[in-house]
Amino acid sequence: MIIVLCIVFLQFFGLSTFEKWRRQDVQIVRRREGRKSLPAPAVTICAISKDLLGWKPEAPEGMGLDRCRGQGDMEDCVRKYTFGLEDVLNSSNTVTFAMKNNIYRVGEKINSSLWTSRMTDTTSGMCHTLFYENQMSKATYLLVRPNYNFTVFLHDPKFFVSKDTSLFIPFLKLEDVFRKDLLLTATTKKRMKRESEFDCNPDEEYNFENCVRQKIVDSQGCTTPWDQRPTDKLPKCSQMSSMKAFESYYNQVFYSNEEELKELTGCLLPCTYTHYSLTDTFTIPGNDSSFAIHYALTDLITEEEVLLFPFDSLVSEFGGALGLFLGVSFMTIWDGISSVITLGKTV
Repeated sequence: MIIVLCIVFLQFFGLSTFEKWRRQDVQIVRRREGRKSLPAPAVTICAISKDLLGWKPEAPEGMGLDRCRGQGDMEDCVRKYTFGLEDVLNSSNTVTFAMKNNIYRVGEKINSSLWTSRMTDTTSGMCHTLFYENQMSKATYLLVRPNYNFTVFLHDPKFFVSKDTSLFIPFLKLEDVFRKDLLLTATTKKRMKRESEFDCNPDEEYNFENCVRQKIVDSQGCTTPWDQRPTDKLPKCSQMSSMKAFESYYNQVFYSNEEELKELTGCLLPCTYTHYSLTDTFTIPGNDSSFAIHYALTDLITEEEVLLFPFDSLVSEFGGALGLFLGVSFMTIWDGISSVITLGKTV
């Protein structure tokens, strides 16, 4: 009898409870912790505007590296016809706002060595990224003065590649930044590594962009002249075929979806990263080309995935339902037996 009851229980209660646990559905838990400062976002400027796409107007016709066919040395051609840091950037520095006196004080001038220039997506030409290493308080502004009204990307310093969409690689894309005061909110996202559902790299020091690059570097045994890193041990590519391999690889990266990107690069998305959103925008008076970046608040906002139905909930619900089911069933059987005995005595 007990076996029959257990089979009935599993059929109507137990299996559905187990399936709910097996699905590993998650919910987002949002937390907010007061902080006086936060790390700065990475600021990437690419030579993309309404009238330009990566290369100077006087560049030969074509797309990407094809512009440099027949132009002599490939490295010299790219340097000549794309926008270098000296072309794009006038200056960059920090500004501190004194709350009590409503006074802005120009802070440190940001050394050009904190800017990194690279070209991965050859259609977009050279992009220039500021990795500002100091924390930013609510009164601290990053003031960037570009020479052109190019497209700006704000992103996690360790989680960015040039993509056609920010759907699964989050970045804030900004156009027409001249004389804009950009008010930001930073949110730390913590994804949960779930078997057969979502895989990610839990190492908080993991650099996704470096991982993506290393795949093609190892494949070709060299690095491109326009993407040199201090840690590089391999020589610069000298063969056109290798440079075109880099171009083809990053073109696939640009258009790939999440699964295709993982298969192409072998790189998992990070479990933890920072997402930046634009809270508000103000116009800076005057004719200066600068744009400013600062935080609307410096609280540490965390959105963490947690299991909606963890293992302890499975044990609790399964055990409780089983106990209730068997208890009710036993009492029903006992009542039946008692009724039969009573009836027998009466007869």
